[in-house]
Amino acid sequence: MPEISEVKLTAEFVTKANKNRVIKNASFLSTNKLKLIEEIDLAGKKISAQSRGKELKLFFDSEPVVISLGMLGVLKTLKKEVTKISIGSMGIFVFE
Repeated sequence: MPEISEVKLTAEFVTKANKNRVIKNASFLSTNKLKLIEEIDLAGKKISAQSRGKELKLFFDSEPVVISLGMLGVLKTLKKEVTKISIGSMGIFVFE
């Protein structure tokens, strides 16, 4: 479980790194337990985040989703130019 400061830094990174970008498409890993996010049409939306204690609150435009970073507590950048990110075991978002 990540510490509160790590969740805060992750939220700041997500917001800053994606400030002027929109999601082109998203795919979800088979390990995704948060099915609610799969119901949101993410294409064309911006992503930002806030820390909420040890939880991460993601905003897809104005639609909020609260997630836990789990035991891994990671946000992985899959490409140098940050066009793809993976958040915990939730999914992969591709940006324009």
